[in-house]
Amino acid sequence: MTLRKILPGAAAVIAAVAISSFMSNGGFAMFKGPPTEEEFRLLLAESGIEKTFEAVETYFPEDAAQWRQDLSHMIDQRRKGLYTTTNGLDVGTALRRKHAAHLATASDPLLVGVMQQQLRLHRLFEDDPDACNRFLMEGGYGLERAEIQSLKPVLNDGAILFEAMHDGLTSPVTRDPSTEDDWLALFELMIDKGATNDDIQLVSEPDATNPALCGAFISFMDALATADFDGAERIRAEMAVAFISA
Repeated sequence: MTLRKILPGAAAVIAAVAISSFMSNGGFAMFKGPPTEEEFRLLLAESGIEKTFEAVETYFPEDAAQWRQDLSHMIDQRRKGLYTTTNGLDVGTALRRKHAAHLATASDPLLVGVMQQQLRLHRLFEDDPDACNRFLMEGGYGLERAEIQSLKPVLNDGAILFEAMHDGLTSPVTRDPSTEDDWLALFELMIDKGATNDDIQLVSEPDATNPALCGAFISFMDALATADFDGAERIRAEMAVAFISA
């Protein structure tokens, strides 16, 4: 059994979301030309993603070099009045999608870490169902500027994602597809943790207008992050790919 509909923006890692906010708030003005190494590191620190970028440098150095080039281009666009807040999001989205398939063969402890990180991201909005639903359905593109800034405390946690992708690429784990029994066990775990049948249905058939979607999805992510039954890692691997490639 698999979910027939995957939330388009669900669990999205917006690697450049804070850079987008920093730039749109005038942070670009500190640069008079292409950013120096010191200026680039300062921008990463101010944006709250220095550890995430370090992970990209470690595991995917060619992508890190491209990211730096794209950032220099964004700074130039901002000076010319051509920059929009989605430019930074586009960079992060392309980066995570490029390597998402490797999550299918990542080790289970790292997949657990990825699920825990995504759970922390979405729990930031659990008291604001409207923002949470927009984040689920559209990722960072669905958030307002202030809401984007609220992500900053957990953006550095995104380093685990690139570690997991690299692990799946270099030390792949072979898994069979998930089974109906696997999914039934996951749904039973959700029920044990307080979810309802309506929550399970809502995750399977998401309705962005339903304020209960946020809580239902958080329950689903919590079950994914904590499940330890036989077959749980098969679902984790499949959902990690689905979420991050969305």
